[in-house]
Amino acid sequence: MLNFLIFATPLLARSGSGYNTLLYSAFSSICHQSTVRSLCLYADGIGECMPQTGGFSGSKEITVERPDGSVGYKFPVCARDMAIYATMFVGGLILPFLTDKKRKQIPTLLILMLAAAPTGIDGITQMLGWRESTNPVRIITGAVLGLAIPFFLIPTANVLVGKIGKKSGSRGAKRQR
Repeated sequence: MLNFLIFATPLLARSGSGYNTLLYSAFSSICHQSTVRSLCLYADGIGECMPQTGGFSGSKEITVERPDGSVGYKFPVCARDMAIYATMFVGGLILPFLTDKKRKQIPTLLILMLAAAPTGIDGITQMLGWRESTNPVRIITGAVLGLAIPFFLIPTANVLVGKIGKKSGSRGAKRQR
């Protein structure tokens, strides 16, 4: 659903629907929405909202005009977040083909840390001013992290559901006595 809303938002903005402002506002709680670090939907496809100029821009325009006059509509989350959410969805789809979907064994945390390392390195080196990242780098680092997350979230959810099921099952057994 999250991915659907991310991709629906610029379509709603392009159509003139007022719902897009509600979605941009809702997504602002999970993303900085900087235009320079975001992707836009143009008539000819998805592209950079603004040239990567270096530095963080707090600018949060919803529409961007290219030099050729074409208008783009910004996605409600930055390029890295788009990659994280999209590949989390893909990871969730492929997980049942790679392992048991009811699996309760959570992989070692080292794997998640290794998957998060490129994102962390990219963000920290950028924050320290050592270099400026680009949207393609943000997409790649986000995709690596996003693909790994379902392999931790799904087993964790299975463990939690199992614990809740045991607690409610034991209560039901006591009531029957």
